[in-house]
Amino acid sequence: MWSKFMAFLATLIFIATGSAFLLALEGDFIPLSEVLSFIDRAYTDFSTRLVVIFTGLGLVILGLFNIYFALGSFRRKSYVAIRGAQGPIQIAHKTIEELVEKVRRDVGGIDKVSTRIIHGRRKISLEVRVSLGSVRNVIDISKRIQGAVKEDVERVLGITNLGEVKVFVKKITLEKGKKYDDILEQKQTSRGIELQR
Repeated sequence: MWSKFMAFLATLIFIATGSAFLLALEGDFIPLSEVLSFIDRAYTDFSTRLVVIFTGLGLVILGLFNIYFALGSFRRKSYVAIRGAQGPIQIAHKTIEELVEKVRRDVGGIDKVSTRIIHGRRKISLEVRVSLGSVRNVIDISKRIQGAVKEDVERVLGITNLGEVKVFVKKITLEKGKKYDDILEQKQTSRGIELQR
């Protein structure tokens, strides 16, 4: 709430200051000779110079606050918010990442996993990046990962607004001493299609 108020206040001050300068100069409310006289005093009179310096510093600080709070609203959320009966519930992204790590251990055959949580308007989606420990049926293991992640997130965390669980296979680590061609020659199937060279 404080950040929104500060951003609003800074914006209001900038608009008022800019409008006052434009009206004063364009509408001839302040003659050009007065403006030049003020600039001359700012360079020669110490007290006028202090007023100009502190006014300028104040505007710079307000501008920095405005930028900070404006950019703060675009910061990546580090939690998932759920509306509970007694009030809001926030689940840290780290909790979801640890749950996906548990799925990695349960499914097996996955060397590494990383998770990205994507916030939509009403749903969250997960992007799970995996490195497989050996050449396996990629489609089958991806479906198993999707199912296990969706089930655990909904069952353990109570997140019912889970959208897609995207699986991205980054790498397949080959067993020592085997070549990729040797593995492809083994008759593996994916969706009923033989992968033979």
